[in-house]
Amino acid sequence: NNKKMTQEDQHPIVLISGGGPSGLLASILLSKISVSSVVVERSKELDGWGSKSYTLVLGDKGKSSLDRGGCLEAAHAACSERDFVFFFDGKTGDVKTLPKKSSALGFTRPSLVECLEKIARD
Repeated sequence: NNKKMTQEDQHPIVLISGGGPSGLLASILLSKISVSSVVVERSKELDGWGSKSYTLVLGDKGKSSLDRGGCLEAAHAACSERDFVFFFDGKTGDVKTLPKKSSALGFTRPSLVECLEKIARD
């Protein structure tokens, strides 16, 4: 059969390497435009980063990305608002605060991954 494939015949499937926050959000955003994706993760455990947890702080651009993916409301339940930047003076022990122009969302990596995994499964 020598039929040429048209754009309508093509249904791409995107392979996403990494099941962290970026990979999961990419999968969610692709599904919003009807593009199928497969996420592959190297870690053998569901939470391979649990012992190496760190904090992610999302500002306006990060919040906008979550909003485009329909994840912002769920993310608010899994985060803490960051309205200030704290400065600690190691010599004096003084702590100073500087208000942020707009609040940021603070997550542990596992909490953000868990939130995005739930949305990606639904």
